[in-house]
Amino acid sequence: LKAQSKALSDRANASKERAEAAEAEMREGIKRNNARSHFAEAMIEQYKEDEDRADAEVAKVRAEGATLEKEAAGCQTEIQKCRDAIDKLGQHQVSLQTRQGKFMELHARAVQRASRELLHAREQMRPLVEALGR
Repeated sequence: LKAQSKALSDRANASKERAEAAEAEMREGIKRNNARSHFAEAMIEQYKEDEDRADAEVAKVRAEGATLEKEAAGCQTEIQKCRDAIDKLGQHQVSLQTRQGKFMELHARAVQRASRELLHAREQMRPLVEALGR
């Protein structure tokens, strides 16, 4: 009877030790799971912070894009003004060339007329010069 009692006691102690080992292992597993959970929560928080920074950066880039679009529109307006001014200059140049052509034509006529008048005056003075020369 004593031997049976001892065997039962030994088995109970072994079961108790196994239960304690299993409980310790379970506590370690819980600690690992808690650590993983804390890590996951930290990663989620980091993700949210990163997402907020990314959203802020997107908003900043969109604002810069809107500013650049406004500046581009202003540049297009300035480019059109320059093109209009170039067209007007071209028109003025054509007008000036036309006027210059007319002036050259009038000048040529005036030079021809003056040359004719000078020749006519020489011819009229020739008899006087010849008379004075005698």
